[in-house]
Amino acid sequence: MGSQTRISRVGAEQQNISGDRAAAPQARDAWFRAKIQQASDDLRPSVPHQQVMNEAQALIDRKRLTLDWRETARVDLLTLISSSNSV
Repeated sequence: MGSQTRISRVGAEQQNISGDRAAAPQARDAWFRAKIQQASDDLRPSVPHQQVMNEAQALIDRKRLTLDWRETARVDLLTLISSSNSV
């Protein structure tokens, strides 16, 4: 399935069933029921809520650090360029 996340795969599946407006409610219902059955049949152990929240927060923190670093580098670069232009 490549680099698609589970959420993007589900979104793509929903996109595939929403083309025909007349059949869309029945198709969505069938798709939804199949997803519920698939989840019920899944034998993997469930993940505790706190673990999911901790992993999500770690991802947010990593992204924030990356964005902060990029913004700092951009400001430093702009300062360097403007100071070199004034010489």
